[in-house]
Formats: sequence, C-alpha cells, structure tokens
Amino acid sequence: MLNVIRDNLPRSATRTIVDLGCGTGVSLVVARELGFDIVGVDPCPSMRRIARARGMQVISSRAFANRHQEYAAAIASYLLHLLASLDVVRSAWEHLSPDGIFMGNCHKGVNHAEVSALLGGLGGTSLRHSVSSDCVSHGPYVAFAKRN
Repeated sequence: MLNVIRDNLPRSATRTIVDLGCGTGVSLVVARELGFDIVGVDPCPSMRRIARARGMQVISSRAFANRHQEYAAAIASYLLHLLASLDVVRSAWEHLSPDGIFMGNCHKGVNHAEVSALLGGLGGTSLRHSVSSDCVSHGPYVAFAKRN
C-alpha cells in the first residue's frame, strides 16, 4: 500500500501519513524506508503501547477525531471489514491534505462497496494500483485520491 501512495502523491505533499488501526506498529519500518513519517491510531491501549515501544507516534481514536492536522495519506490495513460504521473513514478523509490518498483493504470484500461509494461520494477519484485484489489473501483494496 505504501508504494502505491508514494507513487501517487505529488512531490510537494507532506510526508506524514496516518495508519488507522495501527496495531503493534508493523507499518513503521516500511513507512520510514519510503521516506514517510507515520502516526498510528488504535483504540486498544496495549497495541498503542507496543507501537510506541517500536518508535511510532501513536494516538487514540478519540484523539485522532479531535486532532486538527492534515495528512498526506491514510492507510487502513485489515480494518475496514471490522467497521460497523464508516465514520472513521469519513474522519480520515477529512484529515487528508487536498491531494491526499486513502488506501485500505477489505478482507473477503466486506465493506468494499460501501467504502468505495462513500469516498467516491465525497469527491474522491479512484486510483489504479497494482496491489492484488485476491480475496483469499488480502481482499480487494480501495484507493482514492482527493484531487482539487
């Protein structure tokens, strides 16, 4: 996912991304290798503790919703299929910079149509990407960009 974001962000974009449902912070190493700063968001205090121990800046879901910061991108890996409400997707979209990108996977296709419809309805442009949409391995991906 991070390669797709890197390849589609304008060069002038901020390099900070938000990892929704960051868990233990496994995205941190790859994000740094690609030149991104990353902020993790997770509702679970024990997951946030582990991610912080890895060196990730981490905040709670509530703190994220109340934060006034723009991000170049938002990623949601193995999160979208768990959502009963798409409020976190809408909130992430609102936190994106004008050329920001939202990308995530929908395990077994759960919530794929709903997330795609929401982001398209908010003015997002679907991005072509080469990430596999094999439902057995990861599920289909959504990738939308703001374009002003």
